[in-house]
Amino acid sequence: MRERHWAEMSKATGQDLSMAESDEFTLVKMKEMHLEEHMEAVTKISDVAGKEYTIEQTMDKMEGEWENVSLDIAPNTLTLTLTLTPNA
Repeated sequence: MRERHWAEMSKATGQDLSMAESDEFTLVKMKEMHLEEHMEAVTKISDVAGKEYTIEQTMDKMEGEWENVSLDIAPNTLTLTLTLTPNA
């Protein structure tokens, strides 16, 4: 999860989760913070974070696939529009 997700979760639970990405943040610590009392909010935020991560990974893959593609814009005199053509 990103820092923004932990901040949102902190706000929703009323707990300081700024140390959530450290090695000190354990299941025992989560239990001590009674995060299970906020399971609906925790689940919703976690689901959103997971979906955002999937989108980010897909976009990174797409960017890599298009990185070396070069296109030119060429006028089409027949339709009076512009077309994309591969740059040779």
